[in-house]
Amino acid sequence: MLQQDTLLFVSFFTNPIIISLTSLLIVCLGKEFFNSYKIGLILAILFSITSFIWPYNISLYLQPSQVFALTAAFYFIAIGKKYNFTKNSLLAEFFLGSSILIHPTSTILFPRFLLYALINLKTRKFSIFLSAFIRIISIQLTSNFIKFGSFSNFGYSKFQTLEMHSSIIGLVGLILSPGWGIIFYFPLILLLPIALYKSWKIKSHFAF
Repeated sequence: MLQQDTLLFVSFFTNPIIISLTSLLIVCLGKEFFNSYKIGLILAILFSITSFIWPYNISLYLQPSQVFALTAAFYFIAIGKKYNFTKNSLLAEFFLGSSILIHPTSTILFPRFLLYALINLKTRKFSIFLSAFIRIISIQLTSNFIKFGSFSNFGYSKFQTLEMHSSIIGLVGLILSPGWGIIFYFPLILLLPIALYKSWKIKSHFAF
């Protein structure tokens, strides 16, 4: 009984703490990109109050940890341009790898990380990042094959495997479906085209 009560107590606070840490990283990203803690704070508040967060606030769902790992990876890539690139690249590698271990859907964002690094990093730094990136993929795919006999099997149920969402119908469903669509879970995504346009006009690399 004590163990069950302890688990419930921990689960009640775990995701709110992780969401708070993610919000803190968003504030820091606002300072890094826009030289403004105010903008970072506004973005963090928007992140914290959106409907995407509500289903995961007091549970042991993995998504808050996944978002934190991806945000941390992007943060260390961003600051690596200015400060101790090798160290920050390794930290970015760690968090990117962690995001896959938390949930395999993180892999769909990998091309964006690569594109951002390609546009923003000089050749030597991009080579360092790329080598770290290849290590992440190699370790994860090897782990999948050893444990589950398939490079694309991450150990989840059939519903959560990458193959389940590979068709056009599945992709449309993940965007528009009232039950699963990202537009219903995260309405602010509707502002993405405007944000990309504004970012491109300020500095093109912000859009990536």
